[in-house]
Amino acid sequence: TITVTAADDGTISPVVSAGAASDAAGNTSAASTSVDNSVTLDTVSPSVTIEQNAGQSDPTNALPIVFDIVFDESVTGFDGTDIVFVSGTGITSSLTGTGATYTLTITAADDGTITPSIPAGVASDAVGNANLASTSTDNSVVLDTTPPEVTVNQSGSQSDPTGALPILFDVAFSEPVTGFTAVDVSFVSGTGVVYGVTGSGSAYTI
Repeated sequence: TITVTAADDGTISPVVSAGAASDAAGNTSAASTSVDNSVTLDTVSPSVTIEQNAGQSDPTNALPIVFDIVFDESVTGFDGTDIVFVSGTGITSSLTGTGATYTLTITAADDGTITPSIPAGVASDAVGNANLASTSTDNSVVLDTTPPEVTVNQSGSQSDPTGALPILFDVAFSEPVTGFTAVDVSFVSGTGVVYGVTGSGSAYTI
């Protein structure tokens, strides 16, 4: 019996050279032959990453939200119950895939930042090495399904009544927006009005 007590990870294949031993009559042994003289040593725990899917918008107002999960080798024992959410509430999710590659799909969630993670020890490779905790470059997606609110009020510097032009109104959105221009403004009262809009983000002036 050859007993190997220490080695680097990899394939270990011992052989016995010709002439290593002799029988009672002095005949020396031939070189060894084998049916299987190799054993692969693997002591490294599988690593795993979880990232936004390449096509995933962030922030988004649409479901589903998709994350890609990739182990560096095939694992078993991994399922949807193994995923924890560092942030996010009201989440309903499903997991598909096998081996080393999986897809996490979020089908329902409250507005907010959704951040999934994979703890250490929830899956194992072919020899039983348990996985390390997941790492990520970007494993968060902001879900925002709430329309921005907007108010229009006299500007703080505006006299009322006034005999002077221009007349100023402040427009305040509840969050930064894009696409707001003068054509989006209409008047409940007032005739012969000539106007413009300035500003950006969440603050504008008519």
